[in-house]
Amino acid sequence: EVEDLENDKTPETILLASATSERDRDRTERQELVPWLKFLWESYRSTLEILRHIIKLQNVYHRTANRIFVFCIEYRRNTEFRKVCDTLRIHANKSREPEMSAETLEYHLATRFEQLKVASKLRLW
Repeated sequence: EVEDLENDKTPETILLASATSERDRDRTERQELVPWLKFLWESYRSTLEILRHIIKLQNVYHRTANRIFVFCIEYRRNTEFRKVCDTLRIHANKSREPEMSAETLEYHLATRFEQLKVASKLRLW
């Protein structure tokens, strides 16, 4: 299992791979599943970055965040969950405006509560 989708080659994994033989299942998983997970993760991140400035698409932004939460639960991606939490926090801090609409505030609160639920499911509190 790869701990961080952005950094899959660590000295420990290289050394371990050279000292032990891999099973076919592990090799297949690494060759087929991990690239797909990396692509999906990068797509989600890019989508959040693009949508954060477009107020008219804030509902899409928050639905994307919820999809990322489902992704993190389904594939047990604790590292990526922490990263998306940091990203969402940074985006929320940068978008704080004195005249924030009630709808925007409602979206942010709903996303934060969903984030809390996912954190408890992943046992990251």
